[in-house]
Amino acid sequence: MMRSLVLALFISFATLGLTHRANAIPVVAAEYDALGNQGFGVGASFFAGQTFLSTESGTVLDVSILARQTTPPGFITIGLAETSAGVPGSILDSVTVLNPILSDTPALFTVDFSSVNIDLLAGTTYAVIVSADIGVGVRLDNPGSYADGQAFRSSDSGASWTPFNDTADSDYGFRVRVDSVASVPDGGSTILLMTLALGVLGLIRRK
Repeated sequence: MMRSLVLALFISFATLGLTHRANAIPVVAAEYDALGNQGFGVGASFFAGQTFLSTESGTVLDVSILARQTTPPGFITIGLAETSAGVPGSILDSVTVLNPILSDTPALFTVDFSSVNIDLLAGTTYAVIVSADIGVGVRLDNPGSYADGQAFRSSDSGASWTPFNDTADSDYGFRVRVDSVASVPDGGSTILLMTLALGVLGLIRRK
């Protein structure tokens, strides 16, 4: 009887830990709610980049950009990159959406990142990178008011980057959400309880 009870507790604790992680609430790691008074057309070798400071640690769930279509694009690619001296650097990973449906007016376009495994660290600066084949205008505020990053543009497929505005910081509208460790109950407690349950089960078996 006691052995069955301890085993049931063990299974419950394990299931509880997995369930909490599976149902973790998305947390915004960084965002800028731009009015979008200006646009930058991405296509072919023209890329857009927005640096940002992550305020949360966790695995990226989705990335959104403020954009509109001028011509229906064949694809759009959104990536996350490291930064070097405040400038977009090496790509961590990216997601490509074929035949995306974008609004004709500026609106957030969200790409699911659950198929890739990118972990952000709070207090670290990253960059959102946007590219497409044709017809995508990424909207920004020029100047902008996001204090922890700025808008960049590239004309050579991301090999080099220049600030969108050389005299004042500009910012694309964007949002990055993560499955934050802050939204997951303390896994250490669950592991401790599981360990205790196993110990009790071991004592019962020895008896």
